[in-house]
Amino acid sequence: MSKQFKITQRHYDIIIKQSRDNLPQESGGFLGGKNGLIQAILPNFNMFEGNRTDTFGLTQEDMLRAHEFFQKHNLTFYGVYHTHPNGIPFPSTGDLKTNQKHHFIIGMKNPDKPIFNAFICKGMNYTQIPLKVVDMKGLNIKDIHGDKAPTSLDQMVTEHSQIDSVISNIVNQKENKYEKLDGPNLNSDFSTLA
Repeated sequence: MSKQFKITQRHYDIIIKQSRDNLPQESGGFLGGKNGLIQAILPNFNMFEGNRTDTFGLTQEDMLRAHEFFQKHNLTFYGVYHTHPNGIPFPSTGDLKTNQKHHFIIGMKNPDKPIFNAFICKGMNYTQIPLKVVDMKGLNIKDIHGDKAPTSLDQMVTEHSQIDSVISNIVNQKENKYEKLDGPNLNSDFSTLA
């Protein structure tokens, strides 16, 4: 159980861009990493069929895909991140009913000054834990498509473009093509509305 989380500036910037691009709707995705360091993000389309300005929804297939993705890359699944476009960045009753161990919420009431908070939760109780943005110094970037680190700025820009494309598809409600991974069947009654 992590008592604090760290996120690279690069991942933080991607999440904040996704959050701004999707306003006024809620947006989000999944986070994973090791030892409290968020090392991977997986943006996801808001699957809620009602008012998306108040709710972020996911399917069981989304959850399974996220767990398989992080498992494939030897990372721990930390949880779902999502925005509160007009609210404060603290778990709502709906968030807590998902029974997630961690919640990551981005308050977008002022899009120029987003607030990104992390929480550890147990039942309907939560405690805010530190979330620190760190630079990339000393960290290696892994290209998940080729299992090799980018060797140039051009390769890093290409990877950013691929992530931007996924986020653009989410904003424009277009389907994203994800690699199908073999993995365990997670039979769960996990509620994914937050």
